[in-house]
Order: sequence, then C-alpha cells, then structure tokens
Amino acid sequence: MNELTFLDLAVLLKIDTESTVEKFGSSINTSFFETANLLGTMKLKGYLDIMSSVGGLSRVVLTDAGASILTVANEKSREPIDALDTSILSTLASGVRDLEGISNAINIRQGDLAYHLQKLSVQQYIDYTLRSAKIYVSLTEKGFNSTGGIRAQTTAPATGTSTPQAQPTTQPATTALSKPVTPQTTLVAQPKPASGSPPWVPKNLVSVSEAAAASEDVDALMKQPQEKKEGASAQGDAKAAQSGQHNAQPPHHPAHHKPKDVKFERFISKISFYLSAYLPYLVLLLLFCALLFYALTSAFIKLG
Repeated sequence: MNELTFLDLAVLLKIDTESTVEKFGSSINTSFFETANLLGTMKLKGYLDIMSSVGGLSRVVLTDAGASILTVANEKSREPIDALDTSILSTLASGVRDLEGISNAINIRQGDLAYHLQKLSVQQYIDYTLRSAKIYVSLTEKGFNSTGGIRAQTTAPATGTSTPQAQPTTQPATTALSKPVTPQTTLVAQPKPASGSPPWVPKNLVSVSEAAAASEDVDALMKQPQEKKEGASAQGDAKAAQSGQHNAQPPHHPAHHKPKDVKFERFISKISFYLSAYLPYLVLLLLFCALLFYALTSAFIKLG
C-alpha cells in the first residue's frame, strides 16, 4: 500500500502553490470524491499534506518525501534507455495500456515502473492520459519505431498457419463414398404368388378352398350383430339393476332439515351480547336516577 505508483508520481507533478482539494479534480480530470480519496491515500503514504481551514479552501502541500520523489524522478529521466525501458516499450507495443497490466507482464515493482515510465515520458517515447483516477499509457511514434514493429511480427505468422488445416477434413467424405454397396435388397425383391396356395395345386382345388374361407367369413359376419345385441341387452340389465338399488334407498325425511329462523337467532344473540356488555352501566344509571328522584322529592317536601 505504501509503494510508489506512477499515478502518485503523476499527481505529485500536478501539485503547485495554488493547489486545493476543491479545485484539484479539474487538473487531473477526476471527480471531487475520487480526487479527495486519491489525495487522502497519498497523505497516508506521506507524500503530501492537506492544510484544512474553516470556511475556506483546503490547500495541498508537498511533504519532504514527496519533494524527494520528484527529485529522484528528475534525475532518472536524464539517464539513457536501458533494457527495462525496452521491455516496457515492447509490452506497450503488444497492446497493454494500464499500469497493472504492464507490471504483471514484465513482473516489476510499481516504484521502479513509475520512475522508468516518467523517464520515457520525458524523453517522448510514451504519452499518458490521467482520467478518473486512472492512467492509460500509449506509445508515441518515436517509441513505436524504437521497438522495431514487434506487434506486427507477432501477428504475421498467425495468418500463414491457418491454411494447411483444411485438407484432412475432406478425406473421410471420399472414403465413405468409395465403400461398395452390399447386395442385401436382392433377397427381399422376390415375387409372391397371386393366391395363398403353391403353384402346383390345381385351380379347381384353389377355388374350393377360397369358397370355404369365404363362407367362414360370412358366418363370422353374421355372428357379430347377434353378439353385439346380447352384450347390449346384458348392459341394459345391469343398469336396470343398479337403478333399482339406487331407488331402493330410503328417502330423506323433511323432518331432518327443518328451516331455521336466522333473523330471530341473530336478534337473540345481539340482545344477549348487549345485556352482558352494558348491564352494569344500566344498573348504575337506575341507581343514579333513584337517588336523584329521592333528592328532588325531599327538596320539594322541605320547601312545602
């Protein structure tokens, strides 16, 4: 948490003598709440201090630690390009833009990455934008030319390897078509005789057998309506027996279902409820009326 990041360094570079918490968000393209959160985090790290005042603006002031960070960054920005700077430029050429992606790609500390990104920015190899408390880094023309077109070389072999994979897919189709068709359907296509008898049986015998079969079919057709009639009569007898059993049940006497006077029962229940609820009050009212009547009669007697 206390390690320096390139975001902290970029914010420290924006602080001047007139920086305040209320107006500092416009200089880093960040909202007021995100700016206050970012400045509070940097205050906990010891890079800056916030001078609050009652009824006025809260000034932002660099501490000794923050000033020393800017001094070190200024000294490192004058150094020549080394292997780490080349790795950072190659990572940016591959399409990575955020700080976390760059740090994970080359496996380096955020503090070292911050100083080297500042050096590349000063020497115009990269450019960065600060927006919504986040930094996005991109290459300049000078930085991309220094990498030698690494991204174009990595994408070129990918196009040449896509063609030889389409050849083995057409081979199973040709092998499937070259298989010989087995003559299994020739056994089923034998002609059947026209009648149900063998060809060596005389025709007159065949006609007699067919006539016998036809007579049997006629007898069967004659028997079907009789069986249907017998079944229908049996079903009718069963239904009649069931209806007789239902009719044999004793009828319900109307004495079991006497109509009740619902209104009268409700009236009785209401009277019992009101008597149970207001009976003490009625007794007290009667006693009060009796005492009042006694007092009035005694007063009239004395006056008379």
